[in-house]
Amino acid sequence: MTNYFNHKTISLILIGVGIIALVLLGLRLFGSEDLWLCQDGVWVMHGQPDTPKPSSGCQTGEKVTTVADFEVSAQKPKGTPIGIIINEPKLNAVATSPLMIKGQAQVKHWNNNQLDLKLVDADNQILGQVSASPGETDELGNIRFETKLDFASNTTSSSAGFILINGQFKFPIDLR
Repeated sequence: MTNYFNHKTISLILIGVGIIALVLLGLRLFGSEDLWLCQDGVWVMHGQPDTPKPSSGCQTGEKVTTVADFEVSAQKPKGTPIGIIINEPKLNAVATSPLMIKGQAQVKHWNNNQLDLKLVDADNQILGQVSASPGETDELGNIRFETKLDFASNTTSSSAGFILINGQFKFPIDLR
């Protein structure tokens, strides 16, 4: 009778099972759980998103977190209404000067090879502004940017504010 399960075979099987278990554990621990998913053309809550349900329609498979009228996508910007992703600062983060802003934008959002960014308070007063220069193009064809925005102190009683992108898109930020 032939022995199919020698020590080497059993070791390889255990190593394979261990690698699969680690990958699944990593996806579970580090994957995004709190977001809105588009299923059959309807937004479905996944986990406990910090943001309200998106008001725009959706395409199946799209993942979006929405705040006010600005949308940030967890996937390729092609599926998002505006195609701009802000990675830093986080939504509603407390802003301190200088404010580091990092993200990527589709080519169509670059005006004369720049992206205009303004920090605006609740009274629509501009506290600071900067033009971001294009960086590298990522694997999806989006242009990365990184810039620092120096700004004056917020003098309003409200801590609400936003980063205004190209005079059109708002990204909420806390101006405490």
